[in-house]
Amino acid sequence: MLLKSFLPFAAFVATALAMPAAEIFERAIGSSCSGTEGSGTCQLTTNCASGFQITGACPNDPSNVKCCIKKTCSVSGVGSGNCINTSNSCSGGSFYSGACPGDSTVKCC
Repeated sequence: MLLKSFLPFAAFVATALAMPAAEIFERAIGSSCSGTEGSGTCQLTTNCASGFQITGACPNDPSNVKCCIKKTCSVSGVGSGNCINTSNSCSGGSFYSGACPGDSTVKCC
């Protein structure tokens, strides 16, 4: 009888040990993350002004922590800049489409 009550616990432990620690626990701010758009670090959404954010690459974290990817971009005849979310300001410049990975909210500044 004791063995039967121990089996669910043993199965849980075996499953937990087989998972990477990052999938069991939250990732820390600054932990590596990646998506099809590139690699970055898990950051508070308020701390990614010079990059762009992707959702789902920092699993088990609160909604205000996302993967922040910093990439440079180049626009022919204009110059180079950084790929940022359009919700951030493009101080002293303009947004240009087509030079950055990600959805339509990520543009070259």
